[in-house]
Amino acid sequence: MDNNIALSVHNLLAETFILLDESDRRALLPFNLTIRQYYVLYHLGNTDGLNIRDLSARLLCDKSTTTRLVEKMRQDGLLCRNPDPKDRRYVTISLTEKGKSLRHQAMQAHHTNVSGKLAQLSATEQETLQAILRRLRKHLLAQLNYPDSAEK
Repeated sequence: MDNNIALSVHNLLAETFILLDESDRRALLPFNLTIRQYYVLYHLGNTDGLNIRDLSARLLCDKSTTTRLVEKMRQDGLLCRNPDPKDRRYVTISLTEKGKSLRHQAMQAHHTNVSGKLAQLSATEQETLQAILRRLRKHLLAQLNYPDSAEK
């Protein structure tokens, strides 16, 4: 690939990410959630609970960042820590009823926001973009030695 094209694609992806991020931030503002907090709710709502290591892998961030995030959300009454049923030395993080309710509301707003952003693309274009981005994501995960985290 021509280096100029590669740089142009990279810059376009970076600028698009910033715009998507800002759009998500605005959509989540009424729920007093950051984007990372939203994804904590999202991932925990798809399981019976996760430990910090697994949640960190899904969020693509380090354990200390995840621990601080979880603690803030626990203090806000959105999460609870429970002994891991498989190994009591560890804890699992799960949603409280308040967290489940907020997750439901925030997900509805987020889905509406995402649908509006991508309405400019046909279903076929969205599928093509999804396939390309999945391939790029898989390459980057391997290149950066990240565990293959769950699909978002």
